[in-house]
Amino acid sequence: MNIEFNKESGHEDANSVKKTRKQELFAQQRKNILKIFSHKTRTEGLRAVSMANIAKDLAISTKTLYKHFPTKAILVQTVVDEKSEEINKERSRRIMNGVNAHRRIEASTLEWFDQNNELGEKFLHELGRDFPEIFSLYEQHVESFLARSAKVLKPEIRKGLNKDYALSVLWKAINQIPSLEECERLGIKRKQALSQTIDIWARGCLKMYQ
Repeated sequence: MNIEFNKESGHEDANSVKKTRKQELFAQQRKNILKIFSHKTRTEGLRAVSMANIAKDLAISTKTLYKHFPTKAILVQTVVDEKSEEINKERSRRIMNGVNAHRRIEASTLEWFDQNNELGEKFLHELGRDFPEIFSLYEQHVESFLARSAKVLKPEIRKGLNKDYALSVLWKAINQIPSLEECERLGIKRKQALSQTIDIWARGCLKMYQ
C-alpha cells in the first residue's frame, strides 16, 4: 500500500513539474511575441506587420501564435491594454511610496514617451487608420488616466490658481513639445525638453515650491 502510494505521489509530482514548465514556456512565448511585435511595428509600421512574419521571426508555428493571439486585432489590443495598465500601476506605486507630485508627473510622462518610441512615431496614426475601435479604446485609457491624475494633482496646486486651467496648461505643454528636428536645432533632447517643460510648470504651479 505504501509503496503504491509513493509511486502515485511521484507520478503526480512529475506531472506538476511538467505542467509548470509548460506554463512557463507559454508565458515566455507570449512575452516574446509582444516584444517582437513592438519591434516590428517600430521598424516596419503597424500595417506591414503580419502574424506569419511574427511566427517566422520567433521560429514558432502560426498555430502556436494563434493560441496566444487568435487575430492581429487581439494582439494589437493586448499591447494597448498592457501599456496602459503598466503606466497606471507605476503611478499608483509612486503615490503609495510618497513620491512628490513633480517627480510623479515627470516619471509618468517619460514612461508615456518611452512607450510611444517603443512602438514608433506613426503607431497612433496607423492605429486610428487600421483599428479605429482599438484607437477609441486607447483614447478612453488616456482620458481615464488624465482624470485620475487630475484628481490626485489638484490638491497639490497652489492657492490662487484655477486648478482645472493649470492642469489644462500642463497637458497641452506636454503634448506640444518641439519636434525632434526643432530639439536638435535648440541643442536639447526631446526627453530633456519634456522634463524641463514639466519643471517650469511645477515650479510655477505646485504648493511644494511656494
